[in-house]
Amino acid sequence: MRKKVILQNGAITISMPMIMFLVMLFLTKANGIAYYGQSDMWRTIATNLGLTITMSCALAMQLRHGRFDFSGGANMILAGILGCYYTQQFGGSPLLMLVLCVVFSVALSLITATVYVRTKIPINICTIMMALIYEALTLVLAGGNGVNILNKQELNVFGKMPYTTIILVFAVIFYQVIISLTPFGRKAKLLRNGQNIAVNIGINEKKNVMYSYLCSGLLLGLAAVIYVSQNKVETQSNLSSTSVLFSYIASVYIGMFLGRLSLEIVGMLMGALTIQLMNYGLRALGYGSGGWNNVVFGIFMMTFWVISTNADQIRIFLQKFKKNKLNTE
Repeated sequence: MRKKVILQNGAITISMPMIMFLVMLFLTKANGIAYYGQSDMWRTIATNLGLTITMSCALAMQLRHGRFDFSGGANMILAGILGCYYTQQFGGSPLLMLVLCVVFSVALSLITATVYVRTKIPINICTIMMALIYEALTLVLAGGNGVNILNKQELNVFGKMPYTTIILVFAVIFYQVIISLTPFGRKAKLLRNGQNIAVNIGINEKKNVMYSYLCSGLLLGLAAVIYVSQNKVETQSNLSSTSVLFSYIASVYIGMFLGRLSLEIVGMLMGALTIQLMNYGLRALGYGSGGWNNVVFGIFMMTFWVISTNADQIRIFLQKFKKNKLNTE
């Protein structure tokens, strides 16, 4: 019986990217587009998954504790700009850029955590305020012009295979070890379900906040080195960094939902793959950016949230339907 449940849960988990692939394959073929599903597509998606999964792990590290960190995108961008800028100033290597991005990101994350703990401002307000500060710093630090190393082949190696995959694998292992094999990870579930109750039974929330921001800062730093290696990074203002943040949050919510059936990290991988398959298909159809891309993405996420929110009711309905069908037969 248990084996049957495991197989059933596994089938449901992998069904989301499979359905998305088949839908996009049908739409692209119907419009005369032949390259969707070919090797170049899978190579591009594999390269993009490094940033998506690493960023998703960083965001999930906070969401698991019931905290939504609006400063995550600004943190990653500022750390990437600083790490890239000073690497070029020192004439350093890609490895130095990786180290600097992680160091700057961890430092910024710990600053955010300290402000939150000391001021006791609600987390949403606190992280929005820190996002605005970090965005302002992109305009005054490191020359205030952003960075662009897309044409510097000797420096942007972490935006290419196999290095993006190496970072992805490290992020996945690190995330799973932290949430599964440490007391910190096990306490996260209690804090997410009710911070006041968790604190009342003896969990030190302040210590937990610092530790979670240390972990998410490390992951944001890894995401930053991929981001600056794959993109022309502009300065930020007026919470423009949140658009970067929200572009990766879908994978986290899908992962948390599918995590009920399997490991949460497996769910995030399936969610990220689903989003990448959809985005690649939309680009092939000529909707890679702009209004229609946002409309399709919004409809997809709304449908997902409706189904996930009512999952228990849907399951009960299907069980009753199956039972009634057996009785009529």
